[in-house]
Amino acid sequence: MSEPRYPTHGSDHLDLILATSEIGIWELDTATGKALRNRRHDQIFGHDDFLPEWSAEIFFTYVHAPDRERVKQLMLDAIEKGAIWSFETRIRRADGEDRWINAKGTPKFDAAGKVVRLVGHVIDVTETKANEDRLRLLARELNHRVGNSFAIMSSMIRQASRKTSSVDDLAKTLLARIEALARANRVLVAPEAERATFREILTMELAAFGGWQERVRIHGPGNVRFSPEASEALTLIIHELLTNAVKYGALSVPGGTVEVQVSGREQDQTRIDWIERGGPPVAPTRRPGIGSAVLQSALRGEGHAELDFRPEGLVCTLTLTHRLERESPLTP
Repeated sequence: MSEPRYPTHGSDHLDLILATSEIGIWELDTATGKALRNRRHDQIFGHDDFLPEWSAEIFFTYVHAPDRERVKQLMLDAIEKGAIWSFETRIRRADGEDRWINAKGTPKFDAAGKVVRLVGHVIDVTETKANEDRLRLLARELNHRVGNSFAIMSSMIRQASRKTSSVDDLAKTLLARIEALARANRVLVAPEAERATFREILTMELAAFGGWQERVRIHGPGNVRFSPEASEALTLIIHELLTNAVKYGALSVPGGTVEVQVSGREQDQTRIDWIERGGPPVAPTRRPGIGSAVLQSALRGEGHAELDFRPEGLVCTLTLTHRLERESPLTP
């Protein structure tokens, strides 16, 4: 069947533009309901070849049912009131694929002022809608992270002020923890498929200390990828545990070691045990530290930390719910 040529009434250059552009062009006769269009129009609706005919009635069969009445009413307003027919809607193409389109039709009047034609265009905006959805998601995530960061920083300030005796010590402590928070943020802003695993988070923190990597060992599935909230909290907690180990614990003396055991899949939880051995004797105390406070603040009760000051070395047990972590490799 020959192409139902859309009347451009223009130059050959305009004909070429219409033939090769991504814009579908259409013209609807309001008396018959029949429409002329260019090839791109039918391609947008999933047809490689032209249909024998096109009409408003045919068009509405492609529109998703929940949108159909709204789009139809807008068309009637254009015909009866001379309004612009402008809308976005979801369609299901002939090949079964769901897409988004943006369309606009301008009314054309006869000598008596009656709308006799609607002339317009249609564009596939599926990718644009996907980008808009992604930006809205990022905006919500950014808003959450900013609020979360303020909560973490407030917790850090409260905890650090109780443990330091001078302004200089407080400043050094806060700067170190803010740097850890910055490293956590670099992990979080990476695309989800590139987000750091728990092993990579630990390696990143060890690199900031330098020289201690061989004395800290991971056992179990270190390829677990946690949620943004958990990753942020874990980075800060690991930083605090390493700081304490280097200053007072197993890493403060030659021969001391740290074992990090990752286990879980029991009762929908992942467990991480930080076990120090070979350090100086530990004075028994149950004083809460920054790690526990940050985890509770960051995860809003979705995980918890327990500190056990054993004589032979500190043991810190972190427990996180499975719905806040994923295991590598991630599925798309």
